[in-house]
Amino acid sequence: GQRASPSPSATPKRPVAEAAARSQPGTDDGEEDAAPFASCWDADSVAAPAPPDADVESEMRRLYLDGIGKLVDGEEVKAFVAAKDVVALDSLPTGELARLLTATNSKSELPALPEHLTPLTALVAPREALRRIKSGEWTSEMGPMVTRPDSESDALGITRPPWHSFADVLTKSGEKRKIKPGAMLKCADLNGISKGDRRADWIFREFARPPEEREHLLNCIHKTEASDFFGTMGDAPIASMPTALREANLSEPLAGVREGWWRTPTGAGPPLFLLFSMQGTSMSYHVDLWATAVLYHILWGAKMFVCAPPTAVNLRLLQQWQELNEPSEHPDFPGKLESAQVLTLTAGQSLLLPSGWIHAVFTPLDSCVLGWNWQPKQQLPAALSIVRASWGEMTKEIRQEQRAFPISELTKSMWTLLVELTRELGRAGAPSLTRQQANLVRALASYLCKRCNVTPREVKQQPHEVLARADKLLAHTVAGE
Repeated sequence: GQRASPSPSATPKRPVAEAAARSQPGTDDGEEDAAPFASCWDADSVAAPAPPDADVESEMRRLYLDGIGKLVDGEEVKAFVAAKDVVALDSLPTGELARLLTATNSKSELPALPEHLTPLTALVAPREALRRIKSGEWTSEMGPMVTRPDSESDALGITRPPWHSFADVLTKSGEKRKIKPGAMLKCADLNGISKGDRRADWIFREFARPPEEREHLLNCIHKTEASDFFGTMGDAPIASMPTALREANLSEPLAGVREGWWRTPTGAGPPLFLLFSMQGTSMSYHVDLWATAVLYHILWGAKMFVCAPPTAVNLRLLQQWQELNEPSEHPDFPGKLESAQVLTLTAGQSLLLPSGWIHAVFTPLDSCVLGWNWQPKQQLPAALSIVRASWGEMTKEIRQEQRAFPISELTKSMWTLLVELTRELGRAGAPSLTRQQANLVRALASYLCKRCNVTPREVKQQPHEVLARADKLLAHTVAGE
């Protein structure tokens, strides 16, 4: 596990799900005025920080110093070094190099970095990452996992497209697993010259230009569609996430529900996002749209992530900032984010970012990244509280435009899951739940007690009975603590 927050988030001591349900039947709108952020984070489950790796940090510093040389004005570098009272640029701590690379870069969208920033340098073997996911021990409190590059004997299991550079992405002759020249890709120009979707062949012509000759600063984050490719995506998927992650994703075991959490209409698992980014581009602080976990895999280039755990303190800071429409200057955000980390991914590495983690991204080298949103069951305590919260008008508009699923279907999925859990955990009479199990049951009951009017067929006549079973399990667990 990795370092996370010592935030003293309190865990409710007595279950009250059934009583709350009877007094507040609720709706399926997915928002509440006062989100219970305290239930997002179990401070007592935070893993001890893994030992740092000096070689990884050395490579991280080399990448940052190279990026500073290419992207930051020389006078800004001199002023920054002088203000930090060090003799030379390479005397700065790693976190301060990250700050110089991003916050003083005039083209960066990052308003600032947290005041306290710890480099995450402990890498995880792919096989160990899969073991943690399969066993269910990878909770949000365990923190991000950055994997070592795959080897023949130890691989994460991502099926990658046959691309090695931007020149390989397009097809001119109908090849499968390559993009049509005329496909329209979601693309932002951080120089503000062009807006909206652009043709793939235009985008990759721009990437082919040397950085010093570029007029546009492009960052493409595109959810793949069947129309982007020749043939069918089912016959030749451009890439696929590891089997272990698909099996742990809630959309897979809950296939009986019409639409699941980030499930494709064909049931082929979470959709693939392609990220094509020019050096110097960035994405500001956010939690992914429905607070899901994320898998990123770097095909080439590099990415720098600034991450902070979903503690009550951090989520309220993010909420305040987003409700003000994300101003470039704020007295507390992101400066006061607690337990923030900076990490770097290079070619062949993957990042497994847990549900609910706040993150911002900077691109020090032209990059191509594969990305998937997915939701492991054990991370629902973080995700459901965030889904219930209001995040300002910008996020509301994005959710309305890019709905991964109807919120009512999410709610029905959670009812189905709670029914399965209470039956499974109750078979042994009155078992004592593990801390993880108790947190999960409590999170589901807390979410569903205000949504008794939105149930799947098997729960239609008995939502209060399901919540009563959850209360009974939790009461026994509390009594045994």
